[in-house]
Amino acid sequence: MFDRMTIHELDEADFPELEREPGAYGLEPFLLRPGTDSRIRAPEASQALLLVSFTLLSADVPWGSRWVLVAEGPEVDGKLRRNAWHLVPPPPKHENRQPLKPDTNPARTPGALDRGVFWIDLSAALREQKMRPGDTLTLRLAQAQAQLVLPLAPRR
Repeated sequence: MFDRMTIHELDEADFPELEREPGAYGLEPFLLRPGTDSRIRAPEASQALLLVSFTLLSADVPWGSRWVLVAEGPEVDGKLRRNAWHLVPPPPKHENRQPLKPDTNPARTPGALDRGVFWIDLSAALREQKMRPGDTLTLRLAQAQAQLVLPLAPRR
């Protein structure tokens, strides 16, 4: 069973430091504290954000592929705890409606790129303890994936 987290898209032009060299593909997640980057407008109550930058060949991302975030870590009894989320765009506002015309030929143009920058708020998963400090986070889209470890909380 997958829960959901909302993707908040950002303008790539606002993040020139995340641009890749031509021919370099992949995805990179970065953990951020809310308020540390003025380009990301997260709610003040947020605890942690995941900033994601990606550049992938469109041919490597089959139509219908979904972003997935998985958190894995040990339970108190030593068993592995695993939680997963589909990353989805925010619901439409329905302020300006226009019928969607499906593409009847979803073949990708050779050499075309899927690229972008977005952030997600990890606060709800942390509050519900579905994600805990020390967990390994795996971000995946089709065959591309990246991992990082949630840092342990500082001792007081």
